[in-house]
Amino acid sequence: MKLTQSDLLDSTAFSQKFSQPEFSGLAEAVAFADGKPSAGWTVSADRVASRQTGKERERFTLTASWRAAKDLAAAGWDEGREKVAANLADIFTSGAAELSGGAAVDYAVGGAYPDVPLFVAGEVCHMVNDGEQLGEKPIIKFLINSSASCNISAESIANRGAAVAALVDQIESGGTRCEIWVTFATRNGGKFYAPMVCAKRAGEPLDIDTVAFTMGHPAMLRRVLFGIVENDPFTDGVRFENGYGSAETVPAAAIPGDVIHLGVLRDQTKYRTPADAMAEVRRLYNEQAEQKGLEVQS
Repeated sequence: MKLTQSDLLDSTAFSQKFSQPEFSGLAEAVAFADGKPSAGWTVSADRVASRQTGKERERFTLTASWRAAKDLAAAGWDEGREKVAANLADIFTSGAAELSGGAAVDYAVGGAYPDVPLFVAGEVCHMVNDGEQLGEKPIIKFLINSSASCNISAESIANRGAAVAALVDQIESGGTRCEIWVTFATRNGGKFYAPMVCAKRAGEPLDIDTVAFTMGHPAMLRRVLFGIVENDPFTDGVRFENGYGSAETVPAAAIPGDVIHLGVLRDQTKYRTPADAMAEVRRLYNEQAEQKGLEVQS
């Protein structure tokens, strides 16, 4: 995913120093973050934020160490998967989301994409075979800024992740393919940095494990994405190590026409329950979809 750099750089909020590295998936992002801090950093390798340990850091990241975060990303976050799956079930059961109408679909063990309500219900035949009747539609991309204020609860973050997953399922049930990207957009000392990690490619099944970790676990931001910032030489020379910059919501003008952007999570009152989160995510989606000429969800 590429931001429209000309519009971004013309914005008075940013300077001409801009970097947006892309990672094809969570594993690639973790591998990059696993290196040593860039030579321009003034903090030792064991003192950078992604590597810090102790009770306070464990509370802040929900992991005891960098190794624990890596293992979690590789093996899967069981509690997060269960939380997202339960929230998805709540969302669909409450009627906050429902499968879109249209042509009949064929369900099977294998297929192009999952029907999430059937998946969380344990139905083996939960994959949708999309025949020619669905037609060709544009790919819709979601860009989720994973940064959140320190007072935002893990439950609110998980509720937002589940709501995005439910909306993606609703959109894909109508034949439109979706991609999900996660970023940590930050600015410091005249540099704007926005690493992009792909959580789901268009046409790939909705992997609940990946969704749960990349959009719902504090270690994704506070270890993995922090580790990317630490290891990229672009962040040298402006003391990113002092606070890791200020979390930024990317200017609307820089977001491509097929991208829906969910910015920094600062107000958790709209994400206290799965149904509340679904209503807010749908509102944000429809607001942008209408502006960009994309399909609006009822």
